[in-house]
Amino acid sequence: MVTRSILISYAGYPFTPSSLMPDNGLANLAGALLEAGHSTLILDYGTVDMVEKLYPPDLSLKAQRIYRRLIYGNGNRSGVTIRDVAALKYLDYRLNRFRIRAVRGIASDIIGKIEELRPDFIGFKLWNGDGFSDSVKIAELIKRSYPGLKIVAGGPQVDIYGSHIYTVTDAFDALVCAEGEEVLPLFGEYCLNREYLSRIPNLIYKIGGRIRKTPVRWIQDLDHLPFPVYSPDIYPAMEGDRKIKIIVLDESRGCSNRCAFCIQPIKSGGSLRLKSPRRVVEEMKTCIRDFGVTSFRYAGSSTPLKHAVSIADQIIEEGLKVTYSSFGHVGNDFNLSFETLKKSGCHSIFFGIESGSGEILQRGFGKKINPEMIRETMLSCRRAGIFTVGSMIFPAPFETEKTEQESFELLRDINPDSVPIQFPGIYPRTAWRRNPEKYNFRITAKNYELETMNYKIKLLFPPRYWAPLPYRVNNMKFREFAGKTTDFAKRLEAAGILTHISDDQALMALHAGYRGRERTFRDRLRYLFASGDVENIQNLVSKINDSIKTK
Repeated sequence: MVTRSILISYAGYPFTPSSLMPDNGLANLAGALLEAGHSTLILDYGTVDMVEKLYPPDLSLKAQRIYRRLIYGNGNRSGVTIRDVAALKYLDYRLNRFRIRAVRGIASDIIGKIEELRPDFIGFKLWNGDGFSDSVKIAELIKRSYPGLKIVAGGPQVDIYGSHIYTVTDAFDALVCAEGEEVLPLFGEYCLNREYLSRIPNLIYKIGGRIRKTPVRWIQDLDHLPFPVYSPDIYPAMEGDRKIKIIVLDESRGCSNRCAFCIQPIKSGGSLRLKSPRRVVEEMKTCIRDFGVTSFRYAGSSTPLKHAVSIADQIIEEGLKVTYSSFGHVGNDFNLSFETLKKSGCHSIFFGIESGSGEILQRGFGKKINPEMIRETMLSCRRAGIFTVGSMIFPAPFETEKTEQESFELLRDINPDSVPIQFPGIYPRTAWRRNPEKYNFRITAKNYELETMNYKIKLLFPPRYWAPLPYRVNNMKFREFAGKTTDFAKRLEAAGILTHISDDQALMALHAGYRGRERTFRDRLRYLFASGDVENIQNLVSKINDSIKTK
């Protein structure tokens, strides 16, 4: 006897095109369940049609007028005025009211699937913001209708907040932290009364009001993982052009760097585990053969350059015609051949550089790199013709005018193709959260985890107009440090350096016909997604997919 299950991902309104990419995490879990003899269905709500469901046409038309002026300007003024903020607040209010009704409709759709399939359990992937609060609401509505149905949850929000989630809901029978491929088949056995929760790794659950945790176990041999499943009969959102068909591949997991700000070692393990180049290329070949997909993004957060080159050699040896993007690791091995990566189809690489100040890299971030390593690595990447992305966290802990200038000068020397910039975010369980005073932060909330767990990023607004986050950076309140982030981005733009294009968006720009015009592509993305222009979003997705597919 096997179990039936439904795996659900709802992240709220898809404000960025990355939200429309296939969910490799759910595809991996589906592969694990199917290999163990269980059946499953993926309901992924990160689709083009969700834009229409969450953004009604009348509000979209109003938003298009607002964002056309804010993003493209009218030649008379620049910047966001008080009148603009008022218009955006009213738009946000209307969209929230509409979203609440739409979420009830999504819950009804899922309940209809439950009635049809009679699953033994359902699983939620929990995101932040509306994706968290709305998924909790949907889970509670399902539990009310089917109190005996087991509901499990995992995903980024569980990795970050863990048992704190039980302070806001009891809808979940268990939470899965870390990796789930070994866990979900065992949870299926639990639903059949063949297994005990206490013997399943990576779980958080409640018994008699007490929270219990089982030991975390990481998968060591990534080559023995089942292939991810993207077949439309299991993953209906993959049908047609509902999603941008750039497939995310797990070429590695884990990170041993333990930077003070980073959640990755907690989410994916503190030791680096590599999938063999042959297995990575086999997954590429499967996607090409079964779905005609030729574009990929590596999932690892700290892909060693040597490993990336080994995969590239395998791609070249197999004669595959693919494009892909990757995270990159700044190190002393920058003399390795970026040209080989370029030849294999690598279009863009994302480097987390954070600062151009050696002092801040060590004191504020706990990074084991220096500005010269950043410079040489990124210049080598650029010389190979790869779209080179260098992300910054600004203002950093201990930031001064001197360190800001050092960062600016480093970026001006390198002249990266793009510089995404964000202000510091303090995640639970990181060194920044465990010892904020050491890093010049001050937490201002009595219950920091609860407050930030329910925080909603308002992407309709510039960051300085978001609700204040409950901490200070270098004794600055939220609006001040968020404003400095925006000002530094403007300074880079004035120097001719493009900001806020990630490696995957650069890959999308290539396939959308915007190569060399990434700034135009970035502004178009902002306009289309902020205004809910579903018709032109659909046209863009179809164009990208047409370019990606084998001819």
